[in-house]
Amino acid sequence: MNLFSLDRRVLLLTCLFCVTVSAVNGQTTVFAEEPDHAVVPGYERFARGANAAIPDNSHWVTEHVLLQELNCVACHITSAANQSLAEHSKRAPNLEHVGQRVHVEYLRTFIANPQHVKPGTTMPQLFHGAAVDEAVTRQSIESIVHFLASTGQLDQRPPKRQAVGRGKELFHSVGCVACHGPQTDDSVVARDTSVGEATGVWVPLGKLSEKYSIPSLTGFLKNPHDARPAGRMPTLGLNDQESSSIAAYLLRDLDFPANISYRTYRGSWDRLPDFSQLTPDDEGTTTEFDVTDGSEKNQFGMQFETQIQLASDGDYEFFLASDDGSRLTIDGKVIVDNDGVHPTREVTQQVRLVQGRHDVVVEYFEQGGEEILRVEIAGPNLNRTSLDSLVISDSGQHDAAPERFVVDPERASVGRELFVRVGCDACHQMPGLPQAKTARTPLKKLRSDQGCLASTVPENAPRFALDNPQRAALARAMARAASADEARSEDFLQTQMIAANCYACHQRGDVGGIPHAINNYVTSTQPEMGEEGRLPPPLNAIGDKLRADWMRQLIERGGHDRPNLRIRMPGFGSLIAKEVSREFASLDAVQGDDGDELPSEFTRGRQKAAGRQMAGESGYSCVKCHVFGDTQASGIQAISLTTMHERLRPSWFRRYMLDPQEYRPGTRMPSSWPRGQVMLPKILDGQASSQIQAIWLYLTDGPRAQMPQGLGKNVIELVATDEAIIYRNFIEGGGPRAIGVGYPERVNQAFDANDVRVALLWHGAFMDASRHWTGRGQGYSPPLGDNVLRLPNGPSLAVLESPDSPWPTGVRQDDYFQFLGYRLNEKRQPTFRYRIGDAVVEDFCEPIGDKPYGPLKRTIGVTAPDSSQMYWWRLAADKTIDKTGNAKYVTSSGCTLQLETGGDVQPVIRKQGDQQELLLPMAVDAKGLRASVQYHW
Repeated sequence: MNLFSLDRRVLLLTCLFCVTVSAVNGQTTVFAEEPDHAVVPGYERFARGANAAIPDNSHWVTEHVLLQELNCVACHITSAANQSLAEHSKRAPNLEHVGQRVHVEYLRTFIANPQHVKPGTTMPQLFHGAAVDEAVTRQSIESIVHFLASTGQLDQRPPKRQAVGRGKELFHSVGCVACHGPQTDDSVVARDTSVGEATGVWVPLGKLSEKYSIPSLTGFLKNPHDARPAGRMPTLGLNDQESSSIAAYLLRDLDFPANISYRTYRGSWDRLPDFSQLTPDDEGTTTEFDVTDGSEKNQFGMQFETQIQLASDGDYEFFLASDDGSRLTIDGKVIVDNDGVHPTREVTQQVRLVQGRHDVVVEYFEQGGEEILRVEIAGPNLNRTSLDSLVISDSGQHDAAPERFVVDPERASVGRELFVRVGCDACHQMPGLPQAKTARTPLKKLRSDQGCLASTVPENAPRFALDNPQRAALARAMARAASADEARSEDFLQTQMIAANCYACHQRGDVGGIPHAINNYVTSTQPEMGEEGRLPPPLNAIGDKLRADWMRQLIERGGHDRPNLRIRMPGFGSLIAKEVSREFASLDAVQGDDGDELPSEFTRGRQKAAGRQMAGESGYSCVKCHVFGDTQASGIQAISLTTMHERLRPSWFRRYMLDPQEYRPGTRMPSSWPRGQVMLPKILDGQASSQIQAIWLYLTDGPRAQMPQGLGKNVIELVATDEAIIYRNFIEGGGPRAIGVGYPERVNQAFDANDVRVALLWHGAFMDASRHWTGRGQGYSPPLGDNVLRLPNGPSLAVLESPDSPWPTGVRQDDYFQFLGYRLNEKRQPTFRYRIGDAVVEDFCEPIGDKPYGPLKRTIGVTAPDSSQMYWWRLAADKTIDKTGNAKYVTSSGCTLQLETGGDVQPVIRKQGDQQELLLPMAVDAKGLRASVQYHW
């Protein structure tokens, strides 16, 4: 077997920021002390001692893990046949903006001795050996530090103390704990003696406060792939507040003295008051200009006072953003005035200031709405940053923020050259660098006792912290580079799942799942759902279940589609997503009809209507457990019905609905067709296959699907009992002057009085009046029923110059047509009257029969004084219209039209744009002409 022939598919997600934690067969390595070698968790789990738990090909997998995660091919080129190894090896962090992310002192010490600063790191030591001149080394490192620091300036900001608790809860619930382990005071997770086995390996996070600031760690947590493009650190879809809260928790040991005094006032103002004349409601000290700490949300004011230290003379620009009013005063002079009641607005002002201390006063008031205040500064050698980062202590003994590092351009230029010369650019991205000229030994010619693999690494080679088993494993991996054997797809996928740390949360077969050490941290919003509602779903046959495109998107971007789970699905980036989703689909997919539609005697609209009925409370009650978009279910809150179509393969859905227990043993999902028996035999043809297909078709409308019955609050359903019922209001699809008509036969129409046309026909429930009869009554209401048939826009009748003339649109109502009202018969069925040119039209609809989903007959009577005028009735418009019998036509949407013209007049099917239209010519005289059409849909 050729290990390197697998490179295209092998993606092994292991690094210090996203490490493997779950147990396979109950065995993992635990570091009770700091490791003395480079830690590649996949290798630690599956290669060392009892942890070699994967049978068959475990050695080539784990040895390839080591080769790939140490990124050997960054320096040592491979042959064309093995080029994919270079593509999938772990890329080092992108250093393009490292100066904005990492403390300068951390860069300095980490470059000098990576393993000492970060035990277990895969970063090699570049400056080492007894022959190395220490003074020259220090100068070289300092030059590289200046070069890296020239990429940006670290923004310092104290953590919000009230965010630490929230950050702790998020860290241990959304998924961080699955890779980094539970965070304790000593950051050591010991052996769990209650189960008698090792429970996880957590590579310590280290002292993050030495590396990051609050803003930089917040940004990294929100968009980790910007800095780590290899995808080893996944995104959890954190928003700004969640990212900053977790950052505050991880950097909770930062020591920022509270050197800003504040006073809070209660009152209602339209402009900033004179706070000196008011009595404060509260006062104290804080670390930042924060107006969200207190309990007040509206009608309050705050005044902050402090001192800042400026490093040099120069022109400084101040940025003051607020909602509502604010003012910045420095040394008794108003610098920025952003007063008044307004939404978030930023005002800037530039002023010349001298080096040294300056008194600062920030005033703010909130009348209502959001509470927002941002005070920022930019100036000489100072990128835009929060003003509170320049605050000094009252005593002057120490600053609230460390002195800012000043880049020496000459040293940075030297560092830029050194960055390339010593080989940093081989692993790290940095734009604008010259092409490296150093020739390095090809991978296949490396010797296990020389260079990086030597027990004593020469000064001209990077020194990785490797132990003897790792050196031997790397030597074997390199020796296999020339072979050409193939491996099983299951081996590919298992390797990838180890790489992406899927086993930390998911179980596939007998491997993986939440380990005991973090079991208590994995919780549910719906405890009554049991383990199914708490644990991430198993991945058995997942490629059969999920659509490949949706699965790829989920793995790439992450998601939180299951409202019952607190833990989130991480996003690993495009490359990992492409490989993993392809392997799942290749291995698991069961052949079947994956089309949305199957042959049926029922129209698509009729099937969707039945599907909606079965999903609602009068059917199989799917809405009792499944949310519907943003609308909560009436019981537990399981995954949304509106996402089923984009997530699931149709063939899997049809099989699963017949026997959920076969596909997920122990699931709470009931079998609505036990052993093929049908519980609702009167729906459609009473066959399980037809009913399941109808539910699927209904779900294909996704978020546009009509809400099932049983959801929503305060429904005011209008019901026609013995006679028709009229509802005049804004009806979705019927216009602002819509006239809804509900018939006792549960067939309904909406007439558009603006365009004098029947706009909609539908079956089932009529209208929900709650939108218009409560509150302000604004907006359009959709039909409450289903199987909605939308008829063509524009007036129903028109005068055309020729049969090919386009249907009139955009004409003024009074010039061409006019609504004349309606009259009611003894059943309160309306006949709508309107004028088209010189003709008067009477438009009458009535249901035929009382069977569910019955047809509706529409009759038009036209009278006109001019017998020479030809009028055209547009009966239908659709992609295609076919004649299927005597005066019978079928549209591509599944509607059948049966005409009754009372003469020899024949309809015309014509092409207009990308659709066809069915027109009936009507030669009208003073005696009038009548024609009817039955709609079956």
